[in-house]
Amino acid sequence: MGYQPAVATVSGIFSAADFTQYIGVPNISSEVSWSTRYPFSSSLTHQTPAQLAAAYHAATKQQWIPHLGFAHALFEVAAAALTKARALSRPGIAAAIATLRANTIAGPLNWNSGPVKNVATTPLVGGQWRKAVGTYELVIVANKHHPSIPAAGHMEPISRPPSAGGC
Repeated sequence: MGYQPAVATVSGIFSAADFTQYIGVPNISSEVSWSTRYPFSSSLTHQTPAQLAAAYHAATKQQWIPHLGFAHALFEVAAAALTKARALSRPGIAAAIATLRANTIAGPLNWNSGPVKNVATTPLVGGQWRKAVGTYELVIVANKHHPSIPAAGHMEPISRPPSAGGC
């Protein structure tokens, strides 16, 4: 149909380089819930996000995905809750989680600050999938609300390969 937007932000499905490579359109933007550039470390392994991603790649031969940080953080939260619980029972663990504060590889989590009861939020920044050697790389381009997460570039328009058709 000929429509060619300068920018496209797609969430969820485009959280991995494989999906971006499949459609073949560099500079698709997406929310970034976790990346190798996050400045946090694991409370369990003391790994940085880059070290966790490298270990994942070494074990699986696959490129890391943003969900990796959250999967790891779940174990950090479980360990923190079990350590804090006064009793290892459902009520004891639930009470520990209700007031839990934990530093994780996905960022600091605080179940006391909301946005609603028993919910903790993680930092969210903006990124673009940029063409790299043999794959795509997630580059953080917008960090206004979380400046501690370093940006590595600026927003760029979508670049279409010569063979790409319209949407």
